[in-house]
Amino acid sequence: PCEEANPDAFHRSFYVFACPNSNNGENGENCGENSTGAVRVFRAQLPRQNPYFPVDPDESWTMHHPESWDVNLCQVCGQRSHGRCPMQGVHFCGKHHQKEHKHYIFDKQKQLSNKLNLQFLPSVLTASELVVEEEPFDQNDEKARDRAERALFKAQGIIVEGEDDFDSDDEDKNLEQKDLNEMTGAAEETVSKDPVTMKFYERINKFPDAKTQCLRYLRWPDQDMCHDTGTPLWIRSDCLPEKIPCCELCGADRKFEFQIMPQMLHYLLKDLELERAKEEVKTRIKKEDIEAIKTATSIMEQAPPEQVPADFAASKEKAVDALRAKLMQQDGDRPDWGVVAVYSCTGSCGGMKVEEGAELGAYIEEFAWKQPSLD
Repeated sequence: PCEEANPDAFHRSFYVFACPNSNNGENGENCGENSTGAVRVFRAQLPRQNPYFPVDPDESWTMHHPESWDVNLCQVCGQRSHGRCPMQGVHFCGKHHQKEHKHYIFDKQKQLSNKLNLQFLPSVLTASELVVEEEPFDQNDEKARDRAERALFKAQGIIVEGEDDFDSDDEDKNLEQKDLNEMTGAAEETVSKDPVTMKFYERINKFPDAKTQCLRYLRWPDQDMCHDTGTPLWIRSDCLPEKIPCCELCGADRKFEFQIMPQMLHYLLKDLELERAKEEVKTRIKKEDIEAIKTATSIMEQAPPEQVPADFAASKEKAVDALRAKLMQQDGDRPDWGVVAVYSCTGSCGGMKVEEGAELGAYIEEFAWKQPSLD
C-alpha cells in the first residue's frame, strides 16, 4: 500500500516485461544491448474500497475471478483472450499461443495413455514464491567483505593466510563464488578489478545464501538517511542512467523503488533449461546438415535456372529456415540482465478513474533501467 501518497494506491502491483531477444531482430535491432526498452514496467493500483477485492478478508469473495466479469483468459499467458480454439476447447490471446499450447500440451496429451498433467510451455517462465527478509545490519559489513574477498581469491587459486580459521559454517551457507559468477555472467578478473562489482558481491554476501537474493526492495529511500541503500546496488561501474525522467502523467519525481537481481534469471529459466537439455539431441546442429545446404546452394548456383526443379529449391529454403531456427533457439531467445532498477512515480498517480483515450488504460508505465550482465 502507498496511501500516504495517493488514497487510490492501497492495492498496488507492478508488472515487468522483458524482451527475450538478445540477438538482432528482423530489422537489426538488438534489445539485449539496450538499457531502456528491453525491460518495461507497468504499475496498476486500486483504492481499498473497490469492486474487485473485499475491504476485509472474505473467503467466499469471488469478484476478483475473471469468471465473475465474464472475461476469458489465454490458457498460456493469462492475458485477456481473443477467442476460443474449437479443437482444443480453451481460449487464447492469439494464434502464437494457440499453436504453442497445441504443440506442447494438446498433441502430447493425446499421445500419452496415462494423461499426465503437462505444464511446460516455452512462453511461460517458472513461477516461484518470493520470501521477504530484511537485509542484515551494517555490523556484518566486515564479515561480508572478508567472505567475498576470500571466495574471490579462492576462485582465482590464491591461498589466503589463516583460511583454516575462517568460519566454515558461514562458508558452507554461501554459494560458491564460481557458481555465483556464472549466474551474474562475471569473469573473475572483472569482479576483482571493478570496485562497484566488488561492492555488489560484498553486499549480497551479507545474506547467508547469496544465490537466493532475487529482488531488493526499498521504496523512495531518503538519500540523507539511507546513504548507500538509497540507490540501486549496481553490478558494474559503467552503463548507469544519467537522469531519471519525471512521471509523464503527473509530473512528479521518480525515485528508486526496487531492483531485479541476476539471480532471478536462474529461477525463471530453470524449467526452460531442463526442457532444452531433453531436446538437445533434436536441436543440435549437425555438420552434415550444413554441408548438405552448401551442396544444394552450389548446385543451384551452377545449374541453369530452368534445370533446377521447383521442389528442390523449396526444399533447400526449408532446410535453411530450419537451420536458422535452431541457431536462434540455441542462443539469444531468453531474457538477460545484470540488474534491472525500477524508478516509480513518488505521487503514485492513477487509480480507478481512467482518462478517455488513455493508451494503457488503468496502467501507468514506470522507468526501468537495465544494466547489462558482466559477460
